[in-house]
Amino acid sequence: MPKYILFFILFSLVQPKAYSKPLDICSFFYSPDFLVLKEIHKVKTPKIRLSEDKFNFHFENIQETLSGNLSTVRRIENKWKTQSGPASDYLIKLTSSADDLKKLTPKKRFESMVQKIKTNKFKNINMRDKPPASGATDHTFTYYTKPIVSETGAKHQYRFRTYVREINPDKLTSKTVMGFMEDGSIVGVEKVAGKYVIKKFKKVDGELIVTSTQSNLNLQEFKSFYKGMDTPKMYAYPHGKGLKMEVKSRLSDNLESNFIPNMNGQSFVQKLDIPVTMDDVKIMFDSKNLDPSLYDEALLSLRKKLSETSQKKYGDIGPKRVDAFFKLYDDALRAEPNMRTLSGATEYQRVAFELPIPDKIDGSSIKIQTTFDYDQATRFVYNRKGKLESPIEVFENQTRLTPENPGDLHVEFKAPEKLVQKVVEDPSSVSDEFRNYIKLFNDSKPNADSHGKFNFIMGNY
Repeated sequence: MPKYILFFILFSLVQPKAYSKPLDICSFFYSPDFLVLKEIHKVKTPKIRLSEDKFNFHFENIQETLSGNLSTVRRIENKWKTQSGPASDYLIKLTSSADDLKKLTPKKRFESMVQKIKTNKFKNINMRDKPPASGATDHTFTYYTKPIVSETGAKHQYRFRTYVREINPDKLTSKTVMGFMEDGSIVGVEKVAGKYVIKKFKKVDGELIVTSTQSNLNLQEFKSFYKGMDTPKMYAYPHGKGLKMEVKSRLSDNLESNFIPNMNGQSFVQKLDIPVTMDDVKIMFDSKNLDPSLYDEALLSLRKKLSETSQKKYGDIGPKRVDAFFKLYDDALRAEPNMRTLSGATEYQRVAFELPIPDKIDGSSIKIQTTFDYDQATRFVYNRKGKLESPIEVFENQTRLTPENPGDLHVEFKAPEKLVQKVVEDPSSVSDEFRNYIKLFNDSKPNADSHGKFNFIMGNY
C-alpha cells in the first residue's frame, strides 16, 4: 500500500468528529512514533467554505471597522522566500550602504546588516519594535485556525498572536530585560558581578515602580523562579502582554502590473485585532475544557466581556469589531463544527523596518514596512491530554518542526493598497522614495510566488 494512503487512513481514524471530541488527534500527535506524527501533520485540514454572498458580507462587515493604521488597513503584503545572501543584498541596497561585509558568510552578513540598522546607522530606515536588551531573544508566536474560504480564492482566518521573550542567562548584563509573567505581572532580570537579580514592578500613573528585588542569586536559584526552565521564558515587554485575536482576510483581487510583475497575484489583505487572554482562546478553541451544553452560554459571556474591554481600548468602534468577529465565527462554526480545533502555531524571530516616504493618503501621512522572519518553525499546540497549551508551555515541549533548510528567510513588503494601486496605474504619480522601495523589492524577488509561512514550513520540514 502506498505510504501516503496509509497515513491518510491513520489520519481519518483520529480525525475529530464533533464538539465534544475535537482534539483526539493530539494524543496521537504526541505518540513516540514521531515520523508518523510528522506525516499526519502534513495532511492539510479541510478548509471551511462559505458562499460568496456570505463571505463578502463578513468581509464588508469587518472592513467597516478598519482604521488608517498600516497594521489593519487594506494593504499589499507580498512575500518572498529566500536565503541570507539575497536578503543581505536587498538590505544593503535598501540602506544605500557600501557592501563592506563581503568576506562574511551570508548568515553573518545578514546579521551584521540587521545590527547596523538596530544601532541607527542609517537615517532612511528605522526599527519598528525596539529589540530587547542583551541576553534575550524575542519570538513572534501565532496560533492558526482552519482557513475560511470563498469560491474565488479569498480567505478569512482567525489567528492568535503574542511575543515570547527567551532569556539566555549566560548573556545577561546589568541592562534589565523586561517581561510579563503568565499571570500578567511585570518582571525585570539582569546580571551584576556574576550574580542574578530579579525585580518585580507595577505601573503607577504610567511609571514603573519596583515593588520587590531578589539579589545575589546563583543560576539554579534564578532558574527556579522560572519553574526550573533551562531557557527561562516570559512574554515580551511592552508588546507581549496577553494575546491579540486577529481576523486576517486575503482579498480575491489580483495585482496585475508590468512595473512590478514579481508582485503580481493575490497579495492584498486586511486585518483587525482585539486583545484577548489565554482563557478566552480556550473557550473558543479548546472544547475539551468546556461542556458542550455550556458552550453557548460561555461564548455569550465572552462576547460581552470582549465588547466591554474593546470599548475601553478603541472607543465606540471596539464593540463593532467584536460583533464583526463573532458573526463570522458563528457562520464558520455552523459550516464546520470542528473549526474549534487549532491547526498549530508558528514561531519565528522578526526584524521589522519602517521606510519613511513623503506620500499621503487622504491628507494623512503613511508608513510602509519591510520585514524579515527567520529561525522559523511550527509547533503542535495541545499536550498529551488534548489540553490547549499557552505559548510559553508550547515553547517548552519538544515538537518544534523547522523547514529542511533552517536558513530560510521570509521577507515581506507592506504598503497601503491605495498607494500600490497608484504606482500600478502610473509609477510617476507616487514619490521617488516609494517607487524606488517597491521596485527594489520586486527586482530582488526572482518570481511572483508569495506563499505564507505556516503551509510553507509544514510542507518543507
